[in-house]
Amino acid sequence: MRHRQHFAEPWQSNNRNVTISSDKMLLAFCLAGIALVSVSACRTPPRVLASGAQASADALLAPYRNADELGQFVGHLDAECVQNSPTTELCQWQAGKRNSGWRAMAVAIETRNRVNLICELPTSGASRTAGSCTIHPVRSNRKAWETRGSGGAKKPGDKFRQKAEVKAKNRRTADQWIAAARTMLELSRLLGAIPDECTSRSENEQDCLWRTSKFTFGHGTLAAWIEVSKSKKIWMRCPFPKDGGHRPPGSCHAQVGS
Repeated sequence: MRHRQHFAEPWQSNNRNVTISSDKMLLAFCLAGIALVSVSACRTPPRVLASGAQASADALLAPYRNADELGQFVGHLDAECVQNSPTTELCQWQAGKRNSGWRAMAVAIETRNRVNLICELPTSGASRTAGSCTIHPVRSNRKAWETRGSGGAKKPGDKFRQKAEVKAKNRRTADQWIAAARTMLELSRLLGAIPDECTSRSENEQDCLWRTSKFTFGHGTLAAWIEVSKSKKIWMRCPFPKDGGHRPPGSCHAQVGS
C-alpha cells in the first residue's frame, strides 16, 4: 500500500519509528561528499550528493523503474508520496536492517543508519527517468555544524569570537544551500526527506511542511540556518507552484517545532 499525501491538513502529527547508529560515519560522509557539513567539520563544504555517491545509487537502482519494482527492492511497498507537478510525484521509502534493500543502499552512501530512498516518479505509472532517485541517511547532520573554535585562543574573548565566526559562516552556508533549492525535489534532497504535509493554497500553489528532528538528515542544516539549538525539532514551511516550477526567492520559513 502506498500512502499519498495530496494536500493533507497542515501541522498534523506524523511520528516515525526509527533507530540511531554511531556518530563515527561523519568522516566517511565528508570524504564521500554526501553529508551537508560545515567548513569547521570538513574544511570546505561538499555537495549534497557527490557524483560518486549518485553514480553508485544510479547503478544500484537502475533495474527498478517504477514504484512497485522499487518497493520490492526496498523490501516493502509502503511508500509515502506527495505530488510535486501535474505529472510527477515524490515517493519515499524508509529502510532499516530488517528490509532486504537496506544493506545495498547503506553501502552505496557509506552509512550504517536507516536510509530514505526518495524518487521522482511519473503519476502515470510509467518508467522513471535516470537519476531520479537519491538515498539519504535517516539521521541529523547536526554534528557536522558544530561551532567550536579552532583552538589556540590567546585572549579570554578569542574563543567566543571564533565560535561566533563559525556560527555566522555556517548560517550563510545553510542560507545559500536553501536559497539554491528552488523546487520541492531539490529541497527534499537537501533535507533527505519529502514533506510531511502539503496543503492546497490556491488553484496554482500548494504549501508544504517539513517536520525535522534528529531523524532527519537536513535537520542540522536548518538549525544552523535559523541559529537555534540543534537539540530542537525544527519545522520548515515553503510554497510551491503546482506546475512543478520554482518557488519564489526567500519563501521558505523555519521555526522551532513542538
